[in-house]
Amino acid sequence: MYYGDFKASGDHIMLVTFSTGQTRLCDFTEMFDDVPAIYPLHDEKVFEKFLIDHGVLTWQNGDIDISPTYLYDHSYEYSDYEELVSV
Repeated sequence: MYYGDFKASGDHIMLVTFSTGQTRLCDFTEMFDDVPAIYPLHDEKVFEKFLIDHGVLTWQNGDIDISPTYLYDHSYEYSDYEELVSV
């Protein structure tokens, strides 16, 4: 599994599309206590400056990274409900 697309939406929330085609909601605030290495991501400006390096989500020139499998396992199903039906 690898990453396809990312969209940071503020408040340490990210929509991630995986190689499976699934888009999942990732709330990084839930990971901060479990993964001390990502502490610098508390700063929203740092969080928003991510890159994909060889299929891995990274920050700070690769000093911080999160594997696709870990992120998938710690994310939630997401459906895009932008289309609303008017009555």
